[in-house]
Amino acid sequence: MRRILLFVAVVAVAVAAYVVIEAWPRPIRPGPEIVGALPDTLQIPPCPERRVSTPEELVQVLLSEFQGCVVVTRDSVLDMTLLFEIPIPSGVHLMGERGELGSRPLIFTDAKCVRRQSDPCTAYSLFTITGNNTSVTALHFRGPAKGNRVNNEQNPYVHAIEITADPDAQLGRNIHIAENEFEEWPGAGVEIRSTHRALKPEDYDAMWSTRLTRDDARLIRVERNFFHHNARDGGGYGVVVGGGAYATIWGNVFDFNRHAVASDGRAHTGYIARFNYVLSGGFKQGSYYNQHFDVHGTALDDEGGNTGYGATAGEYYEIAHNAIHGAQGYSCFIVCLKTRPALMLRGKSTIETRFDANVAVHDDLDAAVSLKMEKGDTGFGEHHEDFNFDAAGNHFDTSHSNEIAAGDFDGDGRTDVFVSTGTAWFYSRGGQGGWEYLHASNKLARELGFADIDNDGVTDVLYRDGGGNLGFLKSGRVSLQPLTTTPEPMPNLRFGDFDGDALTDIFFTRDQQWQVWHGSTKAWTPTQTSSIAIADLLFGEFDRVKGTDVAAITGGRWQISSGSTGSWRPLNDRLRSSFRGAVAADFDGDGRTDIAFDDKCQKWSFSSGGSGPMQTLRQGEKGRAYPRLNRLIVGRFDGDPSAEVVSYEFTPIIFGGRYDGCNIFPWDSRPRPTLPNNFMVWRGGRDVPLEQLSLHAMR
Repeated sequence: MRRILLFVAVVAVAVAAYVVIEAWPRPIRPGPEIVGALPDTLQIPPCPERRVSTPEELVQVLLSEFQGCVVVTRDSVLDMTLLFEIPIPSGVHLMGERGELGSRPLIFTDAKCVRRQSDPCTAYSLFTITGNNTSVTALHFRGPAKGNRVNNEQNPYVHAIEITADPDAQLGRNIHIAENEFEEWPGAGVEIRSTHRALKPEDYDAMWSTRLTRDDARLIRVERNFFHHNARDGGGYGVVVGGGAYATIWGNVFDFNRHAVASDGRAHTGYIARFNYVLSGGFKQGSYYNQHFDVHGTALDDEGGNTGYGATAGEYYEIAHNAIHGAQGYSCFIVCLKTRPALMLRGKSTIETRFDANVAVHDDLDAAVSLKMEKGDTGFGEHHEDFNFDAAGNHFDTSHSNEIAAGDFDGDGRTDVFVSTGTAWFYSRGGQGGWEYLHASNKLARELGFADIDNDGVTDVLYRDGGGNLGFLKSGRVSLQPLTTTPEPMPNLRFGDFDGDALTDIFFTRDQQWQVWHGSTKAWTPTQTSSIAIADLLFGEFDRVKGTDVAAITGGRWQISSGSTGSWRPLNDRLRSSFRGAVAADFDGDGRTDIAFDDKCQKWSFSSGGSGPMQTLRQGEKGRAYPRLNRLIVGRFDGDPSAEVVSYEFTPIIFGGRYDGCNIFPWDSRPRPTLPNNFMVWRGGRDVPLEQLSLHAMR
């Protein structure tokens, strides 16, 4: 009551003043179908709308009888420092209005704790959910930690959102926390509890008529969020599920949290975590790294306190189809004796804990999963049956972070970066934003094609099976739809608008015959004949006639076939002897496609429009050697007319060592690329170095 009166006072003053993995890319191991088919996007039905842009307006509408969509306006910044435990009622959808590059309105608090009666500094949650049919989407929640990881009474747990499920009253149902960003929370971004909180199954109150089971995990869904830098010694989590609750944690990105997902292991508790992307960021707490996924045990010490180890450890947990980085070694002498685990299970789950079909950088299952009954246990070589633990279909010592591609997946006119993790697809808006979930699939970028095949302004993802069936996933999000058939594999297909009708077409060459699938007719049409291999052809807009042209070196000259139907006609002299490794893009922003070459030693040259003389495009830079130009991503990441170039790796150059004709590397090893956490971009200019593009770590 005191908190509600506080809200009313503040308001009064203010007023006065499944995914279903598509049929072709099947999961490695289906496992028990607990979650079922979850859609890749949250569908909120049309509802009455209230728009807010201040803390007072937000609290006022949340304390009213309003049910519908509460929209925090674009680019708003709401300081909630004087407020806490703000209820989000049943039937309310709290959502942010997205801005440029998908930015979210910011809601933050600087209050490290609140006063409750005589307690000077206690934990709290900024928002609470105790009802049904509620969602929180597209908002940026920033907590009060500001990088402070100290574990003391002046820095208690503070959560962004606390959800309480009541099994008897059937509350805490149809709750969605989706597409948000959570950072700097000493407690958790999302804390999920039940009203039925028993430490062990034998402690469960007989008066509680119902309880949640793993079949109820879909009732509370935490999906497609970005949890990062929720870091505190003894705290700091992305998601916590405890006290008899269940939740589905699906398609999120986690980085630099103490635990990505944690559970207190109390009776009849569990979570199902699928298709998440766990990046490598982390910190040592004392001398050790904490695990990404965590389940507590419930054994008591001699004084009756919970040790967090031994005895029962919740009921059912499923960590499946996740991509997990961050296998830092610690306790290192000559070698590192321990590895940061992907999962630590600290007791015996009453039903089971599963670790299935994950792609992890850890060496093997023993390095990825630590099973402990006591804190001092090594976590290696335990009997799985002692913990009701099982694992199947995992891929270890594996990272697909370099499986990247380009496309415009949000339709804003900027090129985005796409990554296939081996379990799901994610994209980064403009290469600047953090990863956002697109679709569950184990297909890698090298197996896919990228083009706006349905001509709606958003890039689609294409996939061809072994039988030649070519299909596409609309915007990379919708399940696979059939398109056509082709005898050529995906790497041999090219996309363009060959007939100039503003619809995307598909090109291949086979047995010296060119074939074009036209977006207007949805049929293959033979165009020209040529014995030149697809790898020796370039595609772009080289003449003034609308339509994608085909360029080749033939007859001793650079020549083009206009729209793939015209006869060869000269474009330029034979400035270079081969187009293999060349890149076709509009680097000077004049609307015509240029032809660029990597001259080694970080130097690039190009012919403007393919018809101009060869001139320097980039001189290179000192200190770093990037991959060759044709291995980098080219696009319009700033939305400008001229093409930019993005790299995800480089090799450091040193002074003194082995000279390879361009750069000097250490004597004792061949040059190996360094994998930085950020995208680097070249925005043009002969002597301009690559600079950081992404705002967050991307590995």
